[in-house]
Amino acid sequence: MTRWRMAADTPLPPLRLGDVVGALALGQVVESRADGVHVGDVVTPLGGWCEETVLPAGAVRRVPDMPVAESAFLNVLGYPGITAYFGLFDVARARRGDVVFVSGGGGAVGTAVIQMAKAEGMTVIASAGGPEKCAPVSKLGADMAIDYKGPQPIGDALREAASDGIDVYFANVGGDHLDAALAVAHPRARFAMCGMVSGYNSGSRAPIPHLDRVISAEITLRGFEVFSFLDRLAEFHSAAGECVLRMR
Repeated sequence: MTRWRMAADTPLPPLRLGDVVGALALGQVVESRADGVHVGDVVTPLGGWCEETVLPAGAVRRVPDMPVAESAFLNVLGYPGITAYFGLFDVARARRGDVVFVSGGGGAVGTAVIQMAKAEGMTVIASAGGPEKCAPVSKLGADMAIDYKGPQPIGDALREAASDGIDVYFANVGGDHLDAALAVAHPRARFAMCGMVSGYNSGSRAPIPHLDRVISAEITLRGFEVFSFLDRLAEFHSAAGECVLRMR
């Protein structure tokens, strides 16, 4: 999130020199003058790298009472999990039996997507950079892990791994990964466009030769931001909480 806020076009104010570095924080209330927020509550504010902070009551959310470690609300039950859940099930409308390709499968969001998709009975192909990242991706349950830093181009590797095509692409990378996904997508496949990490530090745009398949195969590409779903956190914690418990 910090890298993302260094860009100019973000829903949140971009980071400037001298700003506190933003971070997803888990904290305990030590003093409160607000109704509904009590001393001792464990909350998940969008704070920063600091030991103490003062926030308005509307900026914090009490951690739900669930049989999981509190640290889960910083990852699979926090923003990475929220992004994965709504991107997979709401944006991409993924369902049991789908073949899902996840780029950036070794990242915080990608690992959550893999586990949620497997928990719901989907076939998952995930890409990651290098053997040290592909190994945990496979351990999380991915049916196939593609090393995009290996000698085989991502397009050829995905064509072999998804010989019957894909129904869903959860995009964290963009560029050649997006093109590879378009090349093997089934008619009316659904793409959840979450990130374009391959181009964040690049001054040029990678060509997408198979972009015309969006029309010919009637593929849906939908971009989304996690902040659009924060009013549905109760739904997420109820539905995804059950999914997470199955993942453990």
